[in-house]
Amino acid sequence: MTEKLRDSLNRSDPNVAHDIFRTLKFGNVLTGLRRVVRGQNAVTGDTIVLPNMAKAERVLGAYARAGAGTPGPLVVSATPATPGVGEVGWSATGDILFNAADDWTNVDVEYEPVVNVDELELDGFPVVADTLTLPPTAVQAVMLLLVTGYTALGVATQKTVLAAGSVPGAGECALDAAKATIAFNAADAVVRADVTLLKSGVDIGVPLEALSTFI
Repeated sequence: MTEKLRDSLNRSDPNVAHDIFRTLKFGNVLTGLRRVVRGQNAVTGDTIVLPNMAKAERVLGAYARAGAGTPGPLVVSATPATPGVGEVGWSATGDILFNAADDWTNVDVEYEPVVNVDELELDGFPVVADTLTLPPTAVQAVMLLLVTGYTALGVATQKTVLAAGSVPGAGECALDAAKATIAFNAADAVVRADVTLLKSGVDIGVPLEALSTFI
């Protein structure tokens, strides 16, 4: 008998279901489903920092219950990184943003996470002419999460991550438009960096449509 992995999953044979879940990285699959965070306090930094494996690709809506602003539904910002009063947006690092004037102490947000991703850390990677070239293991970069740059004197500073394709100023960094390199500002004199990023995982459709070995 031949069948696709999808059909093996549908049969739900308890003897092999755990192996199928492992093959599909089922925990990642569930993490990528539409999510809601409720009752969040966004006063500190006017930001809800999301888990690395559940960063926001797009905010769908929000409802504020308490804070300095007027409670009620919030408008999704047309410029996500700089939401206005009464708006909600999201950052280049996939966290949820609000306007500083609103100071929400109780807010619910519905969003779509970045899907099919794995977290990857690169430690001490060389920066040449203000550019870090990502290794083959990271060329499917999706999003920068955290970058610490070091000068030749060993001084370490955390960099503010901008949207891909941006030109970084002092203290900033960004993926290039092709998401193959990370650019730094020349004034920072970065010679190596520690990087945490999300990279594309295997499209779940590939194993699901392949012939199953769990028969």
